[in-house]
Amino acid sequence: MPTLQPPAVSPPDTTEDDPRLGHLLGDDPDPGSAVLVGFPVDEGVVRNGGRPGASEAPDRLREQLYSMTPDARRGDAFLRLLRHTQDLGNL
Repeated sequence: MPTLQPPAVSPPDTTEDDPRLGHLLGDDPDPGSAVLVGFPVDEGVVRNGGRPGASEAPDRLREQLYSMTPDARRGDAFLRLLRHTQDLGNL
């Protein structure tokens, strides 16, 4: 069985009044939560004649979450979703 590895992305420091999406993940460990699980593998891309690089996607996605701010127009619903989303790392 694969083992989950912690994300290789270090959250940047921001002020409390400037939250980023990545900071808001997983505040509420509800059993019905959504999860992020990375699968950093290029094998399928290589087998199909594509360009390797898909293995970098999970950590690149996490980096982008730390550069984005919450949508102010749909704040409450958006924040609820983020708080119920756990980042479990990579397989």
